[in-house]
Amino acid sequence: MSNHQSPINKNGYDAIVVGSGISGLTTALIFAKEGKKVALFERDGDIAPLIRPYKRKGFEFSPGLHISGWMDEGEVIATFLQYLNLTDGVEKQLHKSGLANVVVGPNEYHIPKGLDKVKRSLLTYFPDDVEAINNYIELINEVNEKSFYFNKKLKPSRNKQVKFTGSTSLSLQDVMKQFRASKGLIELLGTLSYFLIGSRGEEVPFDVHAFVLGGFYRSPGFFTAKGIDRLLANYKRELNRFGVDLFLNSEVAEIIIDDHRNVIGIKVSNGSQYNSSNIIVSFSPKLLLEKIKTEKLRPIYKERLEEAENTFGIYVAFYAVKDYRNIEIDNYIYYNDNLNLTLALTTNYSEDSLVLCGFLIESDAVPLPYDAKLKEEIAKEKLDLLEDNIFNQIPGLTGLENRALLLDYLKPWSFERYTKTINGSAYGIKQTVNFHGFQHRVPINGLYMVGQAIYPGFLGSMLSGFNLALEIFKPEDFWSRVTN
Repeated sequence: MSNHQSPINKNGYDAIVVGSGISGLTTALIFAKEGKKVALFERDGDIAPLIRPYKRKGFEFSPGLHISGWMDEGEVIATFLQYLNLTDGVEKQLHKSGLANVVVGPNEYHIPKGLDKVKRSLLTYFPDDVEAINNYIELINEVNEKSFYFNKKLKPSRNKQVKFTGSTSLSLQDVMKQFRASKGLIELLGTLSYFLIGSRGEEVPFDVHAFVLGGFYRSPGFFTAKGIDRLLANYKRELNRFGVDLFLNSEVAEIIIDDHRNVIGIKVSNGSQYNSSNIIVSFSPKLLLEKIKTEKLRPIYKERLEEAENTFGIYVAFYAVKDYRNIEIDNYIYYNDNLNLTLALTTNYSEDSLVLCGFLIESDAVPLPYDAKLKEEIAKEKLDLLEDNIFNQIPGLTGLENRALLLDYLKPWSFERYTKTINGSAYGIKQTVNFHGFQHRVPINGLYMVGQAIYPGFLGSMLSGFNLALEIFKPEDFWSRVTN
């Protein structure tokens, strides 16, 4: 960590973490376990406001997306949770049938569990794409086998370039074109990438696609609402056990930097100041433009912050279906090219009911409205569109709208309030071949970044905290403690 000295830092914290989402909670706990004096600041009244389950009409569910890959025992998520001592009582379920059924135009595809099964399934749907599919699966393996996170035979390394491998810097689409893949295969893989990463096939770097989709192919799963409740309770317990000072209802108004570009502390909205020479932020990188006096930022970095694109916002509707015994429904991803429409459906359970969660992706080119009446009109239009497609286009749900009770309906501006990201971005900063995520280190001494700006998704949020720790602590010593 930074060794610069400033009088204001005496008797302060070794590290201050701003934001208590999964990345902030993970980072604060790692640093505390490694013997550092840590403070964690959250502007909401409780930790993890975006993923914390809540109740509507007697049902409990979570507003966040908690599906992930790499969810099986012995894989990277289990390794992280065990090191952090968070596993007890945390319910998670694997999707035994696989990732999802994907409807692209008139065609439906099943994405099973297991990389070999995925390959066989793709070969069934695209028999003329044998070479492309074999090369695709082989490259997915190659990318992930070169990362010590997924290959325990490898020694840890400091990953300053925010890349998993140097095997390719091409987009998913360009790689598949090199393999002479058909348009249909490219469209299917691009649809999966768009929903799970937030970047389209022509945008997403292949190694990012391989990291995310490779995990979903191998072991897709999710945390139940009760599992998330217990996970967050365990985080609180461990933070308390290791002496982390948790400040709730405390929005950080300013990150204080001296004249030599050294971090010296933070100021919260009530005017109180807390001192540290190491600040770790887990919010959207664009918020740095509000939290730092901009003359402290180098012009080229300020420009990079301004130009970074956010991923799409989402409209999310939750439904409860009481009599679900005769309903067999998997996760679905649906893409209609003619309407430029992408939506998804995931399932969970609350008490004795099936909870359906429908996600309608907002075009990332459409700005959010600010007029209240216009918001209301758009929200109704989007809900009608979501329901029409879910209950008429997804197999097994036709006519179910008469038995489905709408529990809650969240809009992109709902998420925007919580995430402080433009359009309520689902996956933070968009990862593209021209913009491959931010690095942990901001060009100000002692200022670091974690979260989906580094890696996308739930695993990405956790991974960013561990990856920063590998930069700060001795990699081999720290990683041996994590894996043992």
